[in-house]
Amino acid sequence: MFEPRNPAFAEAARAIFGQAGFITDLGIEPVVVEPGLVESRVTIHPRHMQHDGVIHAGVQMTIADHTAAVLLMPAAPPAFFFGTAAVASPRLR
Repeated sequence: MFEPRNPAFAEAARAIFGQAGFITDLGIEPVVVEPGLVESRVTIHPRHMQHDGVIHAGVQMTIADHTAAVLLMPAAPPAFFFGTAAVASPRLR
């Protein structure tokens, strides 16, 4: 394991979950936050579902995107900003 460039990484990472409006609207919350491992969860409600009863891919992609971004935080210096350049969610028919 490596030392984060930001010694307050865990606190900053948890705060980002709480400060992101869309993330809080969906109910996504951090479970484990440590260098090299970030886990989050969401309790699925009817509002998260597609018309066919399956969780909406947008919810799945959002939890994956946000959690992966937080995972990168230890490698970045404090107050460094980065965002997602591209995300894909191909579907089979």
